[in-house]
Amino acid sequence: MKHLMPLIVSVALAPAARAQSPAEMLSAAETKMEAAISGLKQDLAAIGETRVTSSTFSRVFVNYYGTPTPVPQLASIHIPEPRLVLIQPYDRQMLTPIANAINSTLGLPAGNDGTTVRVTVPATDDATRKTYVKTANARGEETKIAIRNIRRLTYDQLNKALKNGTATDADVTRAERDLNNLTQKYVARADETVKQKVQQLLAA
Repeated sequence: MKHLMPLIVSVALAPAARAQSPAEMLSAAETKMEAAISGLKQDLAAIGETRVTSSTFSRVFVNYYGTPTPVPQLASIHIPEPRLVLIQPYDRQMLTPIANAINSTLGLPAGNDGTTVRVTVPATDDATRKTYVKTANARGEETKIAIRNIRRLTYDQLNKALKNGTATDADVTRAERDLNNLTQKYVARADETVKQKVQQLLAA
């Protein structure tokens, strides 16, 4: 046990982590909101693609034993024709989850025959455009929910700081006001990003 004593002493004497200030909490929240918008843009870029490649599916994530995993890590992808993609999962239990994720993320019809996920890339017509628009709008709503969740978690952090005495009432009140403004700004950005994508889809 003697050789463990220096480690035990050093851990005991280690300084406690410094509490974040309201300004730092706001900065962290904005970083997360910006990441949400970046993720939205990446997802929207894949919707309505006329030329599908293997990299298209790197934006599609599937819950694999509790871990969000991109499709290319779960299956081999073959494109024998410009409008046909064959995806063969390494684990057959992932057939349906992969097909569902492709449909919800990219708006592409996907089914499976028991061994392979077949994805068809339809020619662009009014029905297809409506499907793409629906998918884009759904992704936008998910992003806005994520942004509001960031606001809620930051509110909790601010109130905890106030309760613990590490932030003043004035600082927290000001930070909450700024947080609301920040949330409105990023929700508006999400709406504008989706609006631009929808205009692009309808013009195609």
